This record gives sequence, structure tokens and C-alpha cells, in this order.
Amino acid sequence: MSNRFDWLEFPEEPSGQAPPSAPQEDPQAILLQAGQAFLEGHYEEALRHFSQALQLDRALPEAWSGQVRCLIRLGEFREAQAWASKARGLFPSAPLILSAQSAALAASGLLPPALAASDEALEMAERLNLREPQIWLDRASCLLMDGQRATAGYCLEKVRELRPEDPDWEQRIAVELLEGQDLTGALEVLNGVVERRPARAHVWFLLGRAARRLGMRERARQALEEAERLRPGDPATRHELRALRRPCWVATLVFDDPEHPVVQTLRGWRDSTWLSWPGGRLAAEIYDRTAPGFCALLVRLPALQAGLKVCLQCLATRLQARRFEWPEEETSR
Repeated sequence: MSNRFDWLEFPEEPSGQAPPSAPQEDPQAILLQAGQAFLEGHYEEALRHFSQALQLDRALPEAWSGQVRCLIRLGEFREAQAWASKARGLFPSAPLILSAQSAALAASGLLPPALAASDEALEMAERLNLREPQIWLDRASCLLMDGQRATAGYCLEKVRELRPEDPDWEQRIAVELLEGQDLTGALEVLNGVVERRPARAHVWFLLGRAARRLGMRERARQALEEAERLRPGDPATRHELRALRRPCWVATLVFDDPEHPVVQTLRGWRDSTWLSWPGGRLAAEIYDRTAPGFCALLVRLPALQAGLKVCLQCLATRLQARRFEWPEEETSR
């Protein structure tokens, strides 16, 4: 476990690396900094700020909840569950903490207990007359992961009722839609957010990711290049750009056209399915290293090219039949 988790333990004797000193001693101001860092996608920085706030005042459910959400975004699901349980022990009657626990469970794939915890958090909030949009957003997240998009949509509208016309909450909604595989819904929301937050690099990054996974390569390229311009050198943006620029080596060779419909279908399947999980990304990297040599061999074997062409055509037809449909690209690069 990383040293950063030592910051969250608050031991009587400090251990491990301590977070940087807070620029001011106002925990509420530090919470605002944490929230801004979270919206910018700087989850490590947000985690440090939430920790700083709790060092000043442990009785801040918002900070405990924020820590859990940062850990989820960082992919530290076990740690997120551990800190949600710790916070629950300190605040057994706080709906926001219970809701954060439901989000941690859902992120770990434990949907039945996640939905049960979310139900309890909503009931608890209703008893306390607490109008907290994050609880409804967590509920929508659980439902999206459970495939209940219609019911999740109702929860997202409750978020909008509580925070009308708020682009920051629209961004949070888009993230949950993106994580819940509602790519079209996420893209629609993000198109509106970038109009209101054009200087926020992370919104452009999210828009580029959604567009790339939908096969909208030109729109993805524009969004990701804008994210790169606003935040040069960001590793996540560079990863998305590399994925976007990754060629379909064999299909492009046998069809002799990088924009052939079959090539576009296979590229969209790769980007939306294979590149969305670690094993698929590893397989794609191995393919990229070996494919140029294989293509050099194929050039000298036209009969093998013809056979592969038939196989790839059949694969593309099957993918389209299974509704792996990719929007037409606006323009080729």
C-alpha cells in the first residue's frame, strides 16, 4: 500500500511521507481546493487536500467522502472500501459517507451490497431532509453499472433538480455515464460542459475519450489536442492520443484503405472494447510491435492477404450484427 495512505490514518506518531503543508488553516477553504483539483482530474492532489482538511478537523464527512471518491478514480478500490468502512465507524448516521461506501462497493463490482447501501443512504437523507446531489449521483452510478439506465436517468435528473444549470455537476454526471458505458449520453453532456468550461483541460480529455470510444476519431482528435494544449504533457491525454493514432495494421493493408468501412468497424471495436481494459491494452501493444513485421511478410503473400480479407469482412459483419455500430467519422486526418 502506498505511503499516501499513511496520510489518511492520522496516527499519533507520524509515519511515512507527510502531505505538503496546507497554504492556509481553514479546512473549508482546503475542501474547495480539493473539489477543484477533483474536477480537473488531479486525483492525487485532491486526495492530499482532503487529507490536509481532516488533519485540521476530523469531523468533516465531506472530506472522508472525498477521499473515498479520489481512491475510486485512482483505481484503488480495496483502499476505497477500507476508508469508507473507517469513515462509517466514525459517522454511522452520515448519509454522504454511506453513499460513498456504496460507490466504493459498486466500483469493486459488488453491486447487490452497493445498491443496498445506496438505498439506505437515500432513506437516511430523506429522514434528515438532506438535499445532497452526490447521494443521487452515487445511486445513478450503481444503477448504470447494473444496466438499469432508465432508472439511473431518473436519479440524474434529481441531481439536476438540486444543482440546476451547474456545469460542474454536469461534468460529474458525464463521468458516471462514461464509467457506466453510456458513451452517447456522456458525449452529449460533455459537449454542453465544454461550452461552459472551455479552459478546463479535463473536460476536453473526457470528451475526447468518449468520442474515441464511439469511433468518432476526428472529434476525439480535436478534443484531445485541446486538452493537450491546455495541459501539456498530461500522461492520460497522451495515452488517449496514442490509442487514437494507433493504426489497424493488417486490416489497412488487406483493404488498402485506412478509412474502409471494415477497417473503421474493426478500429471502433478495438478502441471501445479492447482498449478499455488492461489485458486488451497489453494485447494491443504486443500487436503493434509485431504487426509491422507480419505486414512486411503479407506484402509478399497475396493469397494469404485474400484469405485474411474474407475473414476480416466476416468478423466486421458479425460485429455490426451485434450492434457494434460506430458513427461515421467527420473527416480523416
